[in-house]
Amino acid sequence: MSQKQLSTSARIIRFVLAALFLTVASVGTTLLIMRYAKPGQFSIAERLTDAAAQPAAQQPIFAGLEPFTVTLNGGYRNRVLYVAITLRLDDQMSADIIQNHAPAVRDRVLRLLAEQDPEHIQTGDGKSALAAELGRALSAAYLPASRSPKIRDVLFTAFVVQ
Repeated sequence: MSQKQLSTSARIIRFVLAALFLTVASVGTTLLIMRYAKPGQFSIAERLTDAAAQPAAQQPIFAGLEPFTVTLNGGYRNRVLYVAITLRLDDQMSADIIQNHAPAVRDRVLRLLAEQDPEHIQTGDGKSALAAELGRALSAAYLPASRSPKIRDVLFTAFVVQ
């Protein structure tokens, strides 16, 4: 054998030994990690199942209504209520219902606001009760829609009684 053939054979043997060493080191490291890992920590199937079970973090959906100005009957003198309302909704379909039925939404809000006692709605309990009443009134179905909007919260962004 010549020196050139021995050199080529030596290179091939070194390459095979290096590849074998890397393979053994990789398998050994993997087995070591798996031995001390928590159960299911590296399970791809378990991760996919967990990801499917957890809903994606959903951005809140808000629908702002134009501000309302209503005259309140305050006994010996009339008072004025100025309110800006934003609705926090569960889904985009609810936002579409509110937007598509905007005149009916405004009518419901105006009728409900006009019935309020000015002294009561200035208190914290009065505002909370008004928000709950508005939520119930606005969650009712709007004809001819077959589905009613799902309102999570009624938020006051402006509230002035004069």
